Amino acid sequence: MTAAVSEATGTEYVLVGGAAVNVHTGGYRPTDFDLVGPLGPAVDRALGVLGFARRGRFLVLAAAGRELVLDLPDDTLFDLAGDPPDRVVVAEGVTAAVLSATDLMMDRVLQATDGTAITLEEAVRLAVGAYRRIDWRVLESRSRVASEQGSGAYALLPATLHRVRSLARRALRDLNAARGEAADGLSPRA
Repeated sequence: MTAAVSEATGTEYVLVGGAAVNVHTGGYRPTDFDLVGPLGPAVDRALGVLGFARRGRFLVLAAAGRELVLDLPDDTLFDLAGDPPDRVVVAEGVTAAVLSATDLMMDRVLQATDGTAITLEEAVRLAVGAYRRIDWRVLESRSRVASEQGSGAYALLPATLHRVRSLARRALRDLNAARGEAADGLSPRA
């Protein structure tokens, strides 16, 4: 979907949100595709050629009794994203841009600062599924800097990140113990 939208509009979109979690973990079923990139009537027209129709804030493609739903929440990545998007091969000669596992983790931790069980569970699910691909040292540094410079949710980032990582490590240890494996692979990415 990301590659098709990028091709149709002539500009690169980056997959974020639940569908990006699915790319990094294979363990999440997104209800829509969140793409970050250019917004506006020209984008709607370009996607309209593919059969998408505007339905409120979403662009929807209905075919064969199913719907593909696009959400274009913003034209730029959030301010704590620092990595270039990952390039994922979707077909021979075709790639799609996906938010890196580290930036996606930062996004999920930022959402989890709201204190709800749902957002915390989503952050832990990503942390468990992509633990080895997440650069935890970079996240700790970014969250510390953001907490010193910001307020509100940013002030809660270091503690929330620590909680998410601790829960993920515990879940991975339990999973490895259940499989009879050593609890390796929990060190931060170099």
